[in-house]
Amino acid sequence: MKRSTTREPIDLPEVTLSEHDGVRYLHLDTPWIQGGMRIKKPQVVEIDYVQRMLASLLWLPTVTLGEGRAVQLGLGAGALTRFTAKQLRMATTVVEINPQVIAINAAWFHLPEEAEVVRGDAADWLQQAERSSVRLLHVDLYDHEAAAPVLDDVAHTLGAGSWATTWRVVLPLAAPGLRVGAALVFLGVVTELTATLLLAPLGTSTLATQFWAAAPYAALMVLVSAPATFLLTRDARRASVL
Repeated sequence: MKRSTTREPIDLPEVTLSEHDGVRYLHLDTPWIQGGMRIKKPQVVEIDYVQRMLASLLWLPTVTLGEGRAVQLGLGAGALTRFTAKQLRMATTVVEINPQVIAINAAWFHLPEEAEVVRGDAADWLQQAERSSVRLLHVDLYDHEAAAPVLDDVAHTLGAGSWATTWRVVLPLAAPGLRVGAALVFLGVVTELTATLLLAPLGTSTLATQFWAAAPYAALMVLVSAPATFLLTRDARRASVL
């Protein structure tokens, strides 16, 4: 089933196809791959990053995998749509702004007839979607060069200015990396005692040697280093879980 949202897409790239080693690929007027399907096994998820996206199923009870609605923002080559509609037999909705992508999927990528295909902007669809109506949401929004400026573009679409987008979207995303970088620099600066003792000329005094020359200051450095160490270990634990 197909329907449209109100926003009309403009300046959309041409959709092209290629095939290699039994896999059909979808491109948006560039060599970058937007998606792929093994021709003889269309229900198999071929692309690695799409397989990783399906790891979200691990958070759902196995006996209820077919329940609720699955939504994909961005159709690509239809791998997620085929999997949720055919393999999981979930009610499936896919939102795609490019009508050529929809037509190519129907002709060349086994787009399931039972899936609801919405031609329109993902931001418009999100604004009108009912709360708690989606059980499984995949955001697969990329431009023609396979880049994904999704969150800041959506913020602009929803009316946020450049400063608001930077403050509310970009900085929160960059904050973990900035904290870890600052922690590494701080620990490297204040704990370079060994290198100083080995390489510095006699009589040279640095921050590290001055700290370690007096027990209270050495204890202070340990205490000051503790938050940085905590940040490093916390982000490492988060990365291992993901």
